[in-house]
Amino acid sequence: MMEIVVSNVSAGYRSRLVIKDVSFTVATGQFCALLGPNGSGKTTLLSVIDGLLAPAAGSVTFDGKTLTEHRHGRRRVAFVSQAHRTTFPFAVRDVVLTGRLPYVGVFAQPGRQDVEIAEAALNRLGISDLIQRPYTELSGGERQLVLIARALAQQPSVMLLDEPTSYLDLANQHRVLTAVREFVAEGITVLASLHDLNHALGWADQAVLLAPGGTVLATGPPVDVLTPTNVATAYGQAVDVLTVAGRTVVLPGQPPN
Repeated sequence: MMEIVVSNVSAGYRSRLVIKDVSFTVATGQFCALLGPNGSGKTTLLSVIDGLLAPAAGSVTFDGKTLTEHRHGRRRVAFVSQAHRTTFPFAVRDVVLTGRLPYVGVFAQPGRQDVEIAEAALNRLGISDLIQRPYTELSGGERQLVLIARALAQQPSVMLLDEPTSYLDLANQHRVLTAVREFVAEGITVLASLHDLNHALGWADQAVLLAPGGTVLATGPPVDVLTPTNVATAYGQAVDVLTVAGRTVVLPGQPPN
């Protein structure tokens, strides 16, 4: 299991920086919600942490080492991107089996154990009934669940999830967040970008709030990060933070009459 340390990271595309001097730590076996308005750099930051995008400055370490310094480092970090697309009608089981590639290699055939691990991941997400369906025929929400199952099949120490509850209805949002909490209970470190602030308040151990311009506005327990002042600064939207039935929730400001 692994601790993530992001130290003074700046990154972007061509000459434009999207995130600037970002620093925070996600402790081993914690669920950290990455929050911020559209364009604040959440996906860019996840890409840097996964090693898909080189930072212009700063560093990311896992238990004190960069990903490339870890033996079998690619096995240890799984990234579920919101931008995944495929035009080939692969069966769902085959898509999930690609999560085993760091173990079997690109040109090797998965063995019985790999198939069992993939099928167990589908079962855990409650989507075993999709196993033979073509991935291209699935709804957006079903695809999202399949990609999370693929990440789980990788048996990672760290899971990076880019808007894992997008496209999902209420029941499936609950299913995914419950699964994330189970992953964390097993020691997996999870960093997930979220749009719904109440998901962060209800499910995450900590939060990182990015401001417009890609700087860190606040880090810490979600209830401390998501104050009316911080939310208004980040999102340009007045909110009320209330306690309802023993739970802290964020509500948009009073609508006009």
